Amino acid sequence: MIIKIVDTCMDYQIRMLVKGLKTILNIIQVGGPVLTGIFLIALLIKLNKVNNNKRIKAKRRNKQKKEIKESIKKCLIVLLVFLIGPIIINMFIKELDDMFQFSICWNYDGKEIELDKELMDNNDKVENKNEFNINKSRIIFLGDSRTVHMYSYLAHVDFKSGNYVEGEVHNIDNEYFICKSGMGLSWMNKVGVSAAEEYINDGTAFVILMGVNDLYNLNEYIKYINNKYKDWVDKGAIVYFVSVNPCSNEFDYLNDRIISFNEGIKQGLNNNIKYIDSYSFLKENGYKLNDGLHYDQETSIKIYNFIKNEL
Repeated sequence: MIIKIVDTCMDYQIRMLVKGLKTILNIIQVGGPVLTGIFLIALLIKLNKVNNNKRIKAKRRNKQKKEIKESIKKCLIVLLVFLIGPIIINMFIKELDDMFQFSICWNYDGKEIELDKELMDNNDKVENKNEFNINKSRIIFLGDSRTVHMYSYLAHVDFKSGNYVEGEVHNIDNEYFICKSGMGLSWMNKVGVSAAEEYINDGTAFVILMGVNDLYNLNEYIKYINNKYKDWVDKGAIVYFVSVNPCSNEFDYLNDRIISFNEGIKQGLNNNIKYIDSYSFLKENGYKLNDGLHYDQETSIKIYNFIKNEL
């Protein structure tokens, strides 16, 4: 299964900037060496003519030869910059991957991501002895800005206050919300999971709501969650993954990628991880977004109730 990741950027202006810069870089990378090569050939022809022109005095001929050779050196340096420069730029931006929206757009715009065949139809089951002993009074929600909004509506606080702060986990009646706007797998791995694991005990529902910010990380999500699954089970968790839900308006372009991401998750995650298909639920029952990416209060609460009913 191939997922075409096009216009991964969440910001339209950044998306247009990246497209413009990539176009310019491609022109330079292709056109620069061609023009430089033509100029280099012209210099070599000129040098050959000077060498063969016996009517020019030796002193003047040597001076011209020296000037042409200097030009050739500069030309070779310019050619090297045209050939190596774009590679260095791409390598540098690659190192910034997942750190900035700009680097995400640059690295993944227009690429195709294929679900790793080794991850498909994952039958590597780990027995979950807590499956029928879920303690619904303890639920951990691990997510991004959409979960931040969900918590904020439930707790009647502003969205900024709903973001995770190190050492400060939000909770409502023993339901724990560990979520931060704009985050993806990198944050989940380095921060979110560690914070969540502190609250897992026997029968805890561990609900993951991630992916909309980094759909290109499909294979990495599957590998990471499958690798961590046994640790969570050993702590007593029942693990759930909630589908990435639809967008609208300026983010409508993401919907095809979201569908593919969800299909990949269903095929790749350990069979004991319960997939909650809120995407289909919203499509069937309707939904509203405030800005094309984040849901209004009614829809956010609707998603929350649907998830709890699926536990």
